[in-house]
Amino acid sequence: MEDSIGLGEDGPTHEPVEQLASLRAIPGLRVFRPADPVETAECWELALAAVKAPSVIALTRQSVPPLRRDAGENRCARGAYVLADAEGSRRVTLLATGSEVGVAMQARALLKEAGVATPVTVPLVVYNTPQGVQTGEVIQSMAAEAGFDIKLRVTEFATSIKQAEEGAFQLYLFGWSGRVDPDGNSFIIQACKAPLNLGGYCDKDVDAWHMEARAKSDPAERKKSYEKITAKFLREGNMLFLYHPQVLIAYSDRLDGYRPMPDGLVRVVGLKLNK
Repeated sequence: MEDSIGLGEDGPTHEPVEQLASLRAIPGLRVFRPADPVETAECWELALAAVKAPSVIALTRQSVPPLRRDAGENRCARGAYVLADAEGSRRVTLLATGSEVGVAMQARALLKEAGVATPVTVPLVVYNTPQGVQTGEVIQSMAAEAGFDIKLRVTEFATSIKQAEEGAFQLYLFGWSGRVDPDGNSFIIQACKAPLNLGGYCDKDVDAWHMEARAKSDPAERKKSYEKITAKFLREGNMLFLYHPQVLIAYSDRLDGYRPMPDGLVRVVGLKLNK
């Protein structure tokens, strides 16, 4: 499966991000999420020992670095443990599981190199809407567990767009309703100097693959181009995809001609309300 923010080497699949949380919510199910080969062996040992309960070991298709060399105590049996303690006074705590542990270790090295001695404070621009503020608060709470102090900058929608276009942000919560054709969801965000490329990402290969996809009509061939774009952008890009909103549309049974579209937008052309 794709693990957290990562992408499997053989391309994207369609597992929802809620999959791991759903497994953990099943009563009596033991869920293990190892970070490297040593932890995988330890979790396998624990799963075999749990003769009265089923177990799930959630692995990842992407490569992960080896993080441990010791093979004595089964440290995964603790549930959580300190992999690398602070050198001196501890001011920042990074918590991670699975493939994110390697990312946390990289962050630890960068923080040490930068001489960061206090929690990292980062401003996050969010829309002044209930959904925008609530989403920002969830991000704020989760980031705090990893040692980051997220300061919400609640901003009027049009003003936030203007600030984003001017580059006046460090983190910006950006929403997109989506388009039926994948080109409408990717080119304007990922192509060099595209209208909604707010972070300034620019890569000649990604631009070339976008034009390659635009020149083809066969869905299977276009899919190959978008898989290359997805793999590179998720690895190197400056945007994290957090969630997909669920669009609920209710309508009368007197309505004829309504056809739901993948982007969730309602098309009124061809609709008829019967008496």
